[in-house]
Amino acid sequence: MKILLVTPCIEKYLLKPGEKPKEVKLFRFSMLSVLTVAACTPKEHELKIIDEHIEAVDFDEDADVVGISFMTAEALEHCDAVVIGEAENSWPRVLRDIENNRLQRVYQSRRPVDLGTLQPVPRHLLRKNGYITVNTIQATRGCNNACEFCSVSPFYGRKQRFRPIDRVVEELESIPGMFVLFIDDNITGDAEYAKRLFRAMIPLRKKWISQASLKIADDEQLVQLAAKSGCCGLFVGLESINSRSLYEVEKGFNRTERYGESFRKLQDAGIGIETGLIFGFDHDDVSVFERTLDFLLIHNIDAIQVSALTPLPGTGLYEKMVRERRIIDHRWQHYDYRHVVFRPNNMRPEQLQNGVDWIIGEFYSTGNIARRVFSNFSKPNLFRNLFVTLPINIGYHRDARRWGIHGQLPTAKVLRSAYDSSWSHCRFEGVSSRI
Repeated sequence: MKILLVTPCIEKYLLKPGEKPKEVKLFRFSMLSVLTVAACTPKEHELKIIDEHIEAVDFDEDADVVGISFMTAEALEHCDAVVIGEAENSWPRVLRDIENNRLQRVYQSRRPVDLGTLQPVPRHLLRKNGYITVNTIQATRGCNNACEFCSVSPFYGRKQRFRPIDRVVEELESIPGMFVLFIDDNITGDAEYAKRLFRAMIPLRKKWISQASLKIADDEQLVQLAAKSGCCGLFVGLESINSRSLYEVEKGFNRTERYGESFRKLQDAGIGIETGLIFGFDHDDVSVFERTLDFLLIHNIDAIQVSALTPLPGTGLYEKMVRERRIIDHRWQHYDYRHVVFRPNNMRPEQLQNGVDWIIGEFYSTGNIARRVFSNFSKPNLFRNLFVTLPINIGYHRDARRWGIHGQLPTAKVLRSAYDSSWSHCRFEGVSSRI
């Protein structure tokens, strides 16, 4: 059969035939989801991949089967069948059922995938010039934590699984070039596994980035091995500088009083830090935005990724919001971490939207970018500063300008009527809010 695998994009990045990509290339890397589906497709089938971020779908494409990889709560009304969870154990069964004319409506893996059985992913099916890198790889799946807002634990179960280290090293050796990106939810979730992996990677002389818990900084040996193995940056889910907010969502293991010390340990080892920040927790009020920006600038954080708290279906947060009747927007296209879809506890929805936009615009202002890049020249790992920190900051700056993300610092003194008049624009028309 001819099989077309599609990676969809959100509406604002959607391309018309012949149109150039709208997303900054720096933030486009090959997602392992569609490549994983391709890898577990029996060899007798003919495969093609289309990523809507870099090319438009041809709806006259000659294909017997179209598979679309996405995160969503419900899709049965838009397709013939849904495959829930990991693909390796289900996708071959789907294809057999199609061939035998017995396609079911729902498929779900009956057991966790043995990561030792993962097949090499067919990177040659991607348009390499459309991405900052196609060199993505995975060593682990899942996370042992159970943060209330996160979909990882509900998806994989609260248990991390590990790929045999020799298989990871074998794949790394087969990847051309120096730079790789680990698509792991928490690559240092098990410190002993991570140490063995990093030791095995040292001779490969690769440069890599991934995601990790800030708990990595509690283990000096782990930090040093990560640096020696080529780690030049980590995405860390900081979420909040408010300890009450962290305990609220089962992330109390992030110790706010130790943030500064943890940052210094990573930075002194030459590891850059991009923090994930979420605003809208029940203990957040309008003062949280300015306090957080000051904190980030003081500690010279390399980059930030900012989200409005989003109650994704399937998470504990969603169940809580439904019970309390706080969800005000059920349109799935707004569950993109950029739109406010619920009623916050200590501010109005429009204030939350304004604050999220404001901190993005301020952190990625030209002056603040120049300040942190120049200050990094005196620190270890010049590669990180020139090839990670600087490009990421420029990319976020361009995105903020392109999509009109500037906002206004919300304060309790602004009249409600003024906010109400702007909220309809902010909520229904785009990501920026204007007063």
